[in-house]
Amino acid sequence: MRSRIRLVLSGAVVVFAAATALFNGAPWAIATQGQAVIAGAINTENSDTVFQLSDPDTPTCGSGNLIGVHACGWSGVFGEGRFIGVKGEGPTGVSGVGGTTGVSGSGTENGVEGTGANGVYGEGTENGVQAKGGTFGVFATGSDYGVYASAPSHGVFGQATSSGGAGIDASGSNGALALRVTGKAKFSRSGITTIAAGASSKTISLGGVTTASMVLATSQQNSSVFVRSAVPASGSFTIRLSGPAPTGGLKVAYFVLN
Repeated sequence: MRSRIRLVLSGAVVVFAAATALFNGAPWAIATQGQAVIAGAINTENSDTVFQLSDPDTPTCGSGNLIGVHACGWSGVFGEGRFIGVKGEGPTGVSGVGGTTGVSGSGTENGVEGTGANGVYGEGTENGVQAKGGTFGVFATGSDYGVYASAPSHGVFGQATSSGGAGIDASGSNGALALRVTGKAKFSRSGITTIAAGASSKTISLGGVTTASMVLATSQQNSSVFVRSAVPASGSFTIRLSGPAPTGGLKVAYFVLN
């Protein structure tokens, strides 16, 4: 009888020690496939761990694609923190957080939606926010500014990669301005050239100029000689004066559209 009691007590001590190790998060306390999730310990698996809200109006979790944790509900995952509610981190070349709707991103709603003082805030060593879309990379609405950007070098950078595209497309409706510029504006297809003394014309090469381009040119000096015409051609335009340029030459400013 005493031997049996000692055996039972010894077994109880072993079980208690194992349970204590689990909840203390010891290195060997690891929940594996088919076991309950253990708080404070490393939990390993070889298929998705799914948390499904039993509410009948919530979507049912579909089959995952090598997902560590798959949660379904009115909000799949809700995080609340002192500084960051939900944080995602990926290795080099991999997104920290990815959002899609529908199957493989085929849905019509927002992949990522943010509300608050800043709906979406991004800060990076290369791009604060990088967006790519079939129609709009970024679609934003606001009571004052749809998109507000501030940076030491470039507030907003837009680039088109196909012929006929536009880096930035601005449109105004109901009497609103399509574009308002406060401060200086600089254009790569504008400049100042000097027509040498005695010459009455000068041809300037500029890529992208066609016979349909519009060239504006005006003298930058008070002289009896003035700009008579600015005629575009393929890859260049020619500025012609009303007569020979005076001593020291004549400075002419130009601005090319289209």
